[in-house]
Amino acid sequence: MGDKININLQGGDLNFLKDYSIANGNEASTQESGLQTQKKTASPEKSWFAWRVTSLITVLATIVIPLLIYYFPRSPEEPKFIIVNSILRSDATLVIKANNKKAFQKKKLDIIFDGHPFPKAGIPNEANNNDRHHWDFSIKRYKHTDAMLKNGKHFIQVGFPGKKRSQKFVIYFINEKSLIAEVPKFIIMNSILRSDTKIVIKANNKKANQKKKLDIIFDGHSFPEAGIPYKKNDNGMYQWRFTLIKHTIVDSLIKDGEHKLKVSFPGEKFSDEFKILFVNDQPVVGAEIIKKDSSTNILRGKATTKTQIPENEVKVDIIYYHEDSSEELINVPVKKIEYQDTGLMYFEFETQLKNFPEISQEDSRYSEIFFAFKVSDKAGNEYYYEESYGQYVTGGTKRFGALKIDFRVDKKYNDVSQSISSAFYIKPRKPFKQSLNKITPIRLKVTSRIVNMKRVRRLDWDSNIPKPKLLAFVYRDGNKIGTSASNSYTDTEVLKNKPVKYYVEIQDELGLKYKSNTEVYAKNKIENLNISKKCYLRDTPSTLLEKNVKEIIKQNNFYAKKYNDNGSFENDFIDNKDMTITDQSTSLMWQKSGSARYMKYTNAIKYVKELNNSEFAGYNDWRIPTLDELLSLMEKQKKKLHISVLFSSKQRWCWTSDRLNYDMNRWIVGFNYGKVAYDSQEQGSFVRAVRCIQ
Repeated sequence: MGDKININLQGGDLNFLKDYSIANGNEASTQESGLQTQKKTASPEKSWFAWRVTSLITVLATIVIPLLIYYFPRSPEEPKFIIVNSILRSDATLVIKANNKKAFQKKKLDIIFDGHPFPKAGIPNEANNNDRHHWDFSIKRYKHTDAMLKNGKHFIQVGFPGKKRSQKFVIYFINEKSLIAEVPKFIIMNSILRSDTKIVIKANNKKANQKKKLDIIFDGHSFPEAGIPYKKNDNGMYQWRFTLIKHTIVDSLIKDGEHKLKVSFPGEKFSDEFKILFVNDQPVVGAEIIKKDSSTNILRGKATTKTQIPENEVKVDIIYYHEDSSEELINVPVKKIEYQDTGLMYFEFETQLKNFPEISQEDSRYSEIFFAFKVSDKAGNEYYYEESYGQYVTGGTKRFGALKIDFRVDKKYNDVSQSISSAFYIKPRKPFKQSLNKITPIRLKVTSRIVNMKRVRRLDWDSNIPKPKLLAFVYRDGNKIGTSASNSYTDTEVLKNKPVKYYVEIQDELGLKYKSNTEVYAKNKIENLNISKKCYLRDTPSTLLEKNVKEIIKQNNFYAKKYNDNGSFENDFIDNKDMTITDQSTSLMWQKSGSARYMKYTNAIKYVKELNNSEFAGYNDWRIPTLDELLSLMEKQKKKLHISVLFSSKQRWCWTSDRLNYDMNRWIVGFNYGKVAYDSQEQGSFVRAVRCIQ
């Protein structure tokens, strides 16, 4: 039915203006003069009809409608749930309660937590006081991500298995301490040091406090289990030591400057990169001793470091002896001076020396070491000076160290910013008595040659000195050109026809330096050089049939048990002491070992790519060798393998880059049997990478 009612309120009088539109057509009207009701008397026919209609409605209400409800029921009730404890710790148990009779079922619940499914993870518990079930769910019992445990808002849905899920509930995790799985954390105790010094790594949380060896990655080079646990500190945390010079390394790993270090327990994720700074130059010192009066001397001077580090410091220590031979150690105050415009810095120091004894010239102590002076930087480099009593009491001003007290350092060294605390301990009296002049100097030999038409010099020296460190500094014409961790060094930057002088300096554990016997004079004229005969081999991958392989072997007189049992190829190997070997007869540089395991050819390609990405041995042009190149290593006489003993014996079968007849097979070389064969790329062989040194 549709009724239209208009209401007007005027001056407090209520005027009804009604216009009813009745569906059956009956009308009623009311005039403003008053209410008039017009009654109509119903006829007998209409009364009988109304009775019949009323009876029909009664039958429908009592019989038909219940039948309709029975056969056409309303929508079934869905299970409903509520969260009892929506604010909790992430390691607490979440409680879910039934909120209608449909949910009153003793079944496990499926859980959706932050979009991650946990089937049947809601465990039914005893009925509560309202006779309604509740379920327990703990995220910590199941495999989860760290994000699921973090503080803040999370979303959860529940439902019986195979049934519709509930609406999303919001819960909040609030943790006093993070419950995210802890990962081992480490810190470096001495990030500024000499390259022959032990790097000290310390556990920085409980997860890292394990007595296990550490895997080390240093400048991309891997050193498995090279971090050795050696003690716990005062806080009960483990420390590890790692020393580069105990391993076979390339010289680039120990050069001055910044390096990168990562550590981990074996098989675990590596830490973030730590920055390590190697500084191998001793401080530059200029000092003077001024005699003030008969009992007082003044020591003053300046010091700086060639590698300018803003956080760096130097420490000045003095020791001298009293008449009763007791020692007096003086830590001299040091003032740091920095130029704001250039960033260059140096250090000033000054102190008074008093109350030294009077010793006559007849006394044996007159010529013994009486005064020792040492300046050390944070890397552990030291400048050392000592005097006997007779030298010390000589009148006048004495200067030592740099020729001038006022000096500056070239700005080109101002490129590093690191710092570390370092302790220095004055050694007992005995080390001060040692004189470098009484030590037999090391012997140096220089050999010149041409490799691939590039002039180089190889320096060799002995190390027969007391307690040597395996770190040597090489000088050309008085300038340091490199650092070596072995007894040899190759100078590849020699100028044509220019004579030069070399010497080598080694520092022992006491800080004393040993210089080579003389500055070896070396010319670089072609007529004085040893020029090796070259044999250049194919370096481009190709497709080879068996007849092509036979031709290659015959042409180069390679040894192969099946095709040329009397073959012999002459090599000229040099062990570069950096995990590589150079064959001067072919101008090829080889990996000394190779891959640690068999691998498919596709993985061999990835292996070589990783070598280039990490610049193995300082180069990024490594590749899989051709058959010609790999056969050049084959030797007839077998020791462990048919290959020189300079190479690792682990790589028995090795891949080549040559294919067989456009199929999935590649040529391989077997050094265990002296054979040449081919195999599917899906099978496994080792990789020994190669590069050309031209």
